[in-house]
Amino acid sequence: MDCQNGFWSFQLRDFINTLVLCATIFAIYFGPIRAVKITRDNDERREKRRREFEIFSNLMKTRRMVLDPIHVTTLNLVDVEFYKNETIIIAYRAYIENLQKFLPDNQPQRVIDQFLRDRDDAFFNLIHSIGQHLGFSFDKRDLQKFSYVPQGWQNVDFELQNFRRLTIELLLGRRPLPVKQFTVSDVNNKFPPPPTV
Repeated sequence: MDCQNGFWSFQLRDFINTLVLCATIFAIYFGPIRAVKITRDNDERREKRRREFEIFSNLMKTRRMVLDPIHVTTLNLVDVEFYKNETIIIAYRAYIENLQKFLPDNQPQRVIDQFLRDRDDAFFNLIHSIGQHLGFSFDKRDLQKFSYVPQGWQNVDFELQNFRRLTIELLLGRRPLPVKQFTVSDVNNKFPPPPTV
C-alpha cells in the first residue's frame, strides 16, 4: 500500500513538473511575441489618434481659409481616418456635397446668403463631430463665431484671384492689353531737353 501511494505521488509530481515546464516554455516562446503585438497595437492606436488630432487641428487652423491647400488636403483625409465613425462620415459627406454645388447666380442676396450659411453649417457640423470624437466639447456656434482671418489676408487672396483671372483672360486673347503712352515730365527727366531748331 505504501509502495502504491509513493507511485501515485511520484507520477503526480512528474505530471505537475511537466505542466510547469510546458507553461514555462509556452511563456518563454509566446510571451515576447504577445508583448510585441500589444506594443504594436498600442503604437498603431496612438498613431491613429495623432492623425485624427492633426486633421482636427488643420481644419481648425484653416476654418476661415477654405481655399488653403492644407484645408483641402486635410478634408480629403477625413473619410480615410474616420471611416468607421458613422457620425463623422455623414457630416463629411453632407459638407462635400454642399461644396460640389455652385454658388447661385442671378439670385437675390438673401438666397446667396442662405446658401453660404448652409455651407458654413455643414462645415461646422463636421468640425463639431470630429471634436466630439476626440473628446472636445465645443459649441458649434462658438466654433464659427470665434474663428479669425485678417481682412488683409482676404484682400490679398481676392487680389491674387483677380490678377490670375485677368492674366489668363489676357493670355487667352479674351481681353486686350491697354497700352498708354507715357510722357516723362521735364522736371523729373535726367536728360536735358533736345535742342530746338
